Amino acid sequence: MQTSTKKEVSNRVMQGIVDSLINIKFDMNIFLEGIPYDLEYLKNRHERIEWWVYCKIISNLRPYFTQTDFEMMNRHMVSQGKYFEGVLFGFFLFGSNRLARLFHNQIWKLGEFTFSNIKRKTEFLEKNKMKIYAILDEGYEFPVEFAYFTKGAWDEFTLIVGRKGFKVDFTVSKQLITFIVAWDKEGFFFRISRVIQ
Repeated sequence: MQTSTKKEVSNRVMQGIVDSLINIKFDMNIFLEGIPYDLEYLKNRHERIEWWVYCKIISNLRPYFTQTDFEMMNRHMVSQGKYFEGVLFGFFLFGSNRLARLFHNQIWKLGEFTFSNIKRKTEFLEKNKMKIYAILDEGYEFPVEFAYFTKGAWDEFTLIVGRKGFKVDFTVSKQLITFIVAWDKEGFFFRISRVIQ
């Protein structure tokens, strides 16, 4: 794992984790063990942390939480309106196949601000199915929980957008996560209701 001092991760990604832990009154000393920042710094959305710090936080939490718990942390962040830019991202990526095809490269460039060491690529398989690659820079490794955080946020985005039957499957390797994202085909009445919404 890379242990450089480059700050690759925006603290925006910490919001769901920190809020969830505070809500359940989790012992924050466990959360902060081996972390060179205090809680106030980590709560500041305008600051950044190193990838190794992000991975260490996940490592600290792993014994206490299930994969579903990690998903729910990001779902709550989105549903509570604390990731508004992510909802816009979800609208363009999952709301309309045409918009996704036009803007997916720009969407991923915006995402690079959040994780500067992750590149993303989209492959459109069908009208209602896509493959999304998250590619980590050389010298880094993915914790599997990253995929669960992502899945939780995307599940919540699609609820807001109004997608039915949304499903995310993924495979994780050292430097690559491959997401297969699919949803039900939309009928005429779905499109009308979405326009009204």
